[in-house]
Amino acid sequence: MKKILYYIKNKYIIVILVFIVTIVFVDDNNLAMSFQLRSQLKSLEYKKQYYLHEITTDSLNTVQLRKDIRKAEQYGREEYFMKRKNEDIFIIQKSE
Repeated sequence: MKKILYYIKNKYIIVILVFIVTIVFVDDNNLAMSFQLRSQLKSLEYKKQYYLHEITTDSLNTVQLRKDIRKAEQYGREEYFMKRKNEDIFIIQKSE
């Protein structure tokens, strides 16, 4: 019992405990917020890598479309359903 009273009355231990409680729970930049922000940062870095990959892919496709007229025609037909005169287009959709 005397040991417990000694630790309760010791001002250094009280200050350390108050500091730890403040850092872990009370502060604006507490541990829970730090873990949440770290998780959000990882997610954003993954999205950044994805979009950088998409930009490079689209840039390569743009260069190919500008150089090759056949590719441009194929792209227009597939993506925008463009057609020539005297041509009919049939769109077939797969049902789930």
